[in-house]
Amino acid sequence: MGKEGYLWKKVKRLVIPYFIWNLLYGIIGMVLRHFGVISFGKDISFTTLFIQPWQDGHQYIFNLASWFLLALFLVNIVYLLLRKGMTKARIWNDTIMLIVLAIFAYFSIEIGKQNTKLEMIPLIRTGFFMFFYHLGYYYKTKIEGNYKINTICYLMTLIIIQLILIKVDSQISYYPHNMVFKAKYAIVPFLTNITGILFWLKVTQIVTPLLGTNKIVNVIGNNTYDIMLHHLFWVFLMNTVIRIGAQILGLQGFDINQYKHTIYYFYTAGVPQVKIVYFIIALGGPLIANCGYKKIKKQIKRLGTVKWKKYKYCYLPTMEKST
Repeated sequence: MGKEGYLWKKVKRLVIPYFIWNLLYGIIGMVLRHFGVISFGKDISFTTLFIQPWQDGHQYIFNLASWFLLALFLVNIVYLLLRKGMTKARIWNDTIMLIVLAIFAYFSIEIGKQNTKLEMIPLIRTGFFMFFYHLGYYYKTKIEGNYKINTICYLMTLIIIQLILIKVDSQISYYPHNMVFKAKYAIVPFLTNITGILFWLKVTQIVTPLLGTNKIVNVIGNNTYDIMLHHLFWVFLMNTVIRIGAQILGLQGFDINQYKHTIYYFYTAGVPQVKIVYFIIALGGPLIANCGYKKIKKQIKRLGTVKWKKYKYCYLPTMEKST
């Protein structure tokens, strides 16, 4: 597949679905704000519909978790162009580029710690993520299956490194959608990401023989795209149902103000375990909706095929055999 084919494939997979759902969630948000149901999110405009998605992607709130789609698209394209260009010039080396991109990622963090301009976010975020994108490729082609390390020693080493990082700088968390870093030292979130990736990579290697063939796990794994895109909206739907029920049944404790102002509100009724129900809804809702969509799509396609088979010969001219 050439560069043009690869580009179109990524546009269809990442960009087009994002902007379709961005528009739909923008419309839903405007309608709900118009009727006073919610107060979070922004109205549809050229900026919120086409510009801000490339920046922080949190303009309509309901689909804020999908910000990574356009970020991933930019990383894919920039990495492709960089690799193709340097390979053509015969200066590409996987190991050297791992070091070079690590330097880019480090300085992206430094810039992110000082940056306050939205227009800079796509640039520094791409510079940050490029290293991890290449790291995945490097691991797959150079490391996986070539080295054997004792699992206990491997995990304990990573945990010790993480504990040292927390001791050095407790503010290790950051916000990748807008590249906001609170850590004192840029190296801390950089190393935290690497050790975190290596840790969960080993965990997945351990549990794959146990869960790799589990149907539920595979369904979830094959639909993470839809889950990430829609899970917050399903949380909102559950809160809406609870709000209606609270008004009808006179339930106490539901915070209307929190419901209207933040997508992250959870009504637990004093029972923290209720959050498990939210988790199930956020996970299962998108899966059920996606399953229903696929069945409807399949049915429409089947009906269309049947209709075509029934009528495809009706308009063909008949030919009589001459005698």
